[in-house]
Amino acid sequence: MQTEIIEINDISDLKIGMFDLGNGNFSPKMPEKRQFRSVVATLLPEENRAIGLCPTQLVLPWSYMPLAVVTQEITSGKSASIILWQEAEKQGVILPALAFCRNYERFGVAKSEAFLPTKKELTGIGLRYEVWNEIMRACGVRILEQTLLSSTVNHDGHIWIQGLGKMYSHYDFQNRTFGVCPAVDIVLA
Repeated sequence: MQTEIIEINDISDLKIGMFDLGNGNFSPKMPEKRQFRSVVATLLPEENRAIGLCPTQLVLPWSYMPLAVVTQEITSGKSASIILWQEAEKQGVILPALAFCRNYERFGVAKSEAFLPTKKELTGIGLRYEVWNEIMRACGVRILEQTLLSSTVNHDGHIWIQGLGKMYSHYDFQNRTFGVCPAVDIVLA
């Protein structure tokens, strides 16, 4: 069976759970050979973009030691992740969760393209968990950790942890271990 490909230019036509094939192409059904960039997990219509989650998850610490940085006001995970990476290099801090995202390289996702979503992005992802998780499970991807790490660091040096399903969301210490799903921006023309 051939993959049904839909070209989408308007965010209002995009649906949670669609398969992101890259370059504005999407599919409502599982693509042939299960090759897809991400699954649409939240829509940000005011920014004319969406966030897709890549089909993988690991459980990792955010950091091995505290990183002195504040990203709380940044709403783009891509922008926040760049700042975190630059500050970590300056301060000599290892960020395993962010490194996993930056090193993610699979169908349609280039190395250093994936990032840790922000609190704002993860809040939307958490609200639609049942929809995109069902799609991931159908692809054979199991989300084992019901909390996801973010790129949002508050003024106290704590990071935002987003609960999924029945788990609660909260700020926590940087050295704690939670789930990590690389995210990608889906920007429409």
